[in-house]
Amino acid sequence: YSTNGQDSHIAVGNQSPIEITLPTADRMEFVVQDFGLGMSVDDLRNTYSMYGASTKRDSNAYVGSLGLGCKSGLSYAEAFTVTAVKGGVKTVAIVTRDEHGLGTIKVLDTVGSDAPNGVRITIPVGRYDVNKFREEATNLFQFWEPGTILIDGEPPAEPSWLATSLLLDEDTRIVTKDSGLYSSYVVMQNVAYPVPDAQCGRVSRRFVARLNIGDVDHAPSREAIKHTRHTDATLADL
Repeated sequence: YSTNGQDSHIAVGNQSPIEITLPTADRMEFVVQDFGLGMSVDDLRNTYSMYGASTKRDSNAYVGSLGLGCKSGLSYAEAFTVTAVKGGVKTVAIVTRDEHGLGTIKVLDTVGSDAPNGVRITIPVGRYDVNKFREEATNLFQFWEPGTILIDGEPPAEPSWLATSLLLDEDTRIVTKDSGLYSSYVVMQNVAYPVPDAQCGRVSRRFVARLNIGDVDHAPSREAIKHTRHTDATLADL
């Protein structure tokens, strides 16, 4: 949902950060708010009722391309809420599963609004998962470019590895072994993918390198890169 929000900001040229609200013991919700394209009732129904649908499949300008991201909340929660504003109309809807287990959306309300276009995703979080969400947010957002995200109203803390790394160029840093990172990473549009450390003669070097979307191929899960000829050629050059 964070990268979907970022994609939406890119689409409209909005350089302001997206906003993340992490769950607490008093407010057990995970919230992602963007101020991008927004969504109408028709947009919501078309997007959430078609499994695998995507408007970004043919572009490397955006992170999302597989059409699964908007329904991913259903892999954790039984249902979640979408609040969308577009063209002066605010729509509140709930996304859940139908009898076949596929995502479906029910519109709860539409009302006029002077709020800016954007989408807010609200996912209920189990009491025992509050700390886990916060840990995962720290791991994920440490690679985001400054100014692209706010977490509970504040920029993410600078990761410890950044201060001790060696800047090779504007996109690549050599990272010390005791930095707290357990892998090298390539980062495409703020999404970090672990890769093998570079072998420089007999010395293994850990690095973080920012690439353009499409420079390497990734697995459908987005949890790892996919070793194709294209990927391996890019890594060899890097």
